[in-house]
Amino acid sequence: MRRLAILALLVLPACDGAPGDVTPPELLWVDALATLEKGSLIDAEVALEKAVARGGPAWRPLRDFIAGNAAFARCMRAEAQARGPEAEPFAFDVAIAHAEAAREQWSRASASRDDWPEARRNLERVAAKLEGLRRERQSAIEKQRRQRMAEAPRSPTGETEEPAGGERTTEAADPSAAQSVDLASTQVDELLKRLARIEDEKRGLRRTTRAAASRDVEKDW
Repeated sequence: MRRLAILALLVLPACDGAPGDVTPPELLWVDALATLEKGSLIDAEVALEKAVARGGPAWRPLRDFIAGNAAFARCMRAEAQARGPEAEPFAFDVAIAHAEAAREQWSRASASRDDWPEARRNLERVAAKLEGLRRERQSAIEKQRRQRMAEAPRSPTGETEEPAGGERTTEAADPSAAQSVDLASTQVDELLKRLARIEDEKRGLRRTTRAAASRDVEKDW
């Protein structure tokens, strides 16, 4: 990233900002890199947008490149959460959505010049990441399906019980299992809220179970 900052300062022409602007785009660019390294992704993106607004179109490719880095950082965070012991398979959708966003940003940056080795390597990296995430998502779906089958009620003969109509219970095919879905930012927000609700419900259930167990303990006084 520091090499890109130096490139911005040496290669890009100095641009006059709009009336009332104080911070030049070069300093906004350096600020974006610094905040990105600290993990402040939103602050970095705000600084990038300001750099483009004050510096003009010449700054857009660099904005796209670093915006891709921010999206990939979100992908890595979401991936770690999706691998948690109590995470649901659809948690991988959030990581996949951020990876798709990173690929889109890096693609725009790469298309802005004849050859941008860093952008090209990042595109290769995110392609491999997407393949791995989709594979892990499918594996998580299959694992969850096996667990549900193992927990299903069984007849005295050891077979899974059938409904009254005589038809064996089968799980509905997951239309999202064959391929991941590109999610809009609003859909990502809904998934995150759903994950938070599930985690809250699990914590509440654990607290209730512990409270009930403590009341059932025999006391000596």
